Amino acid sequence: MSQSNEELMAWWRTVKPWDKMSQSPDTELRMLAKKVHRVQRAVQLDRLLMSTHGVTLQNHIGEMNTTSDHISEAYSMLKAAGAIGGTRRAVGSTVAMTGILLAPFTMGASLAITVVGVGVVAAGGLTKASIKNKVAIDHDKRALEALVQDYRKKLEDIESCLQFIYTGMEHIGRNHISILKGVDMDTSRVASMLGLSGEVALGLRVAGKSSDLLRGFAGGIGTFYNKKDNQCLKEGKENKFAKRLRKVAARLQNTQDELTHVSDSLGRF
Repeated sequence: MSQSNEELMAWWRTVKPWDKMSQSPDTELRMLAKKVHRVQRAVQLDRLLMSTHGVTLQNHIGEMNTTSDHISEAYSMLKAAGAIGGTRRAVGSTVAMTGILLAPFTMGASLAITVVGVGVVAAGGLTKASIKNKVAIDHDKRALEALVQDYRKKLEDIESCLQFIYTGMEHIGRNHISILKGVDMDTSRVASMLGLSGEVALGLRVAGKSSDLLRGFAGGIGTFYNKKDNQCLKEGKENKFAKRLRKVAARLQNTQDELTHVSDSLGRF
């Protein structure tokens, strides 16, 4: 991270809340100029967060989609092989395919799925592997929980920054922008920036809904797993789990697109 970015993060960690600004003895003109400067700094921070956090969030969405696709593909192949149905039966003297295992999660690494059995198959390239054991689609619960937790934290960082910007816009809007000419500020530019308050509000709403979505999803993850084994999806829940994960990823992608649009719009100022 560059020195300017480090300084920006240091400012964010120590910046006073908006309600503390009213306690300053500054004149109305100086106070308004400070408010504009604070909003502009927060806009810079939003751009930084979307540049850093945004990449990770997009990767997480990709991992969710890839995971759901692989589980669906494996489920279909297991079903076609007769390993999934009313009972999980063997094909001939052996089971046609063994389970799917989500590789241990490490931040920034893909949530790779592999087929585990006598013959191990690379992620995404599922083929038949004979084994004399039961069939199960396995997926590391802790890996997904770690991903969701990281996504929520980074999304909340962006949401907090947007809330700061929106609140600042409201504070500035209560004053007469024309007086900023006294401190050599481009009043038309400031007015145009304030005109984006509606877009910022929309960004806040979609981010908040996604935070709620992730909170609910995280709380319900356990319903898809066997209580005795956090790596084994419940029989019959595999396809439903994949569809749920895909739906969450789609919602998060919509949010990501909206937050990127808001950040790009603010970046013009």
